[in-house]
Amino acid sequence: MHHVARMSLALTVGGYLQAVSAFAQTPQEWLLCLGQDFSSPDLPIKGCTAIIQTGRQLIDRLATAYNNRGVAYRLKAEYDKAIEDFNEAIRLRPQSPTTFNNRAVAYRNKGDLDHALADYNEAIRLNPNYIAALYNRGLLFDAKKEYERAIDDFNTALKIDPRSPFVLFRRGEAFLKKGSAGAGNADIAMAKAIRPDIAEAIAHRTRSGRSLPGSRRVGRGNRPCRRSRGNRALVALSARAQKPGSSCERAGCSPWACST
Repeated sequence: MHHVARMSLALTVGGYLQAVSAFAQTPQEWLLCLGQDFSSPDLPIKGCTAIIQTGRQLIDRLATAYNNRGVAYRLKAEYDKAIEDFNEAIRLRPQSPTTFNNRAVAYRNKGDLDHALADYNEAIRLNPNYIAALYNRGLLFDAKKEYERAIDDFNTALKIDPRSPFVLFRRGEAFLKKGSAGAGNADIAMAKAIRPDIAEAIAHRTRSGRSLPGSRRVGRGNRPCRRSRGNRALVALSARAQKPGSSCERAGCSPWACST
């Protein structure tokens, strides 16, 4: 019986360490954390710190998974499911401007402009240089016929990326609706000079319920986010790109290959 008990204990401990190995970088770090000898407290501190840090990475990756699945649901126009996933991603990673922007787009596509505006505001509060959120909020103000506020957001976005054909075209449209034909036509002409098919590209994205493609990130030298394979498949970016505070996250790049 004692033999069975010892075997049961061994299996339990063995299974526990196997599960823990996913959280700790090595089982040895878990053993240090559980160390019975606290005469050298630096050792359990070292082991437990490694576990805690790895656990944070796993939480961050889980938040990324919820965010990316939310984007997939949003592309299928299953907005309630998308919002549920974005809610969970925000619970796990509440300082992510990307997820607030993504949830805002789902709310906007669902027709809930008030919740969309609140999420855009939070995304921009977290990252004032987040072009995608500025652009999307500008579109929302445009839809509400608040053209001055829309133009203000487009102006801010263009200070970050002066040659964005999407933002230029949309600002031009807002100017035209406001009655400023000269400014509107100039913006639209500049947008078409940068990208001749800009009107068709915007119409396509409007039909598909999407907004700013390949939104730019404020990385080194304000380089644009490159469109990656993740734009064509449900593939999360690397853990480094998803780490809160990374250049991608600070810039508001979406885990969905920077597309929101």
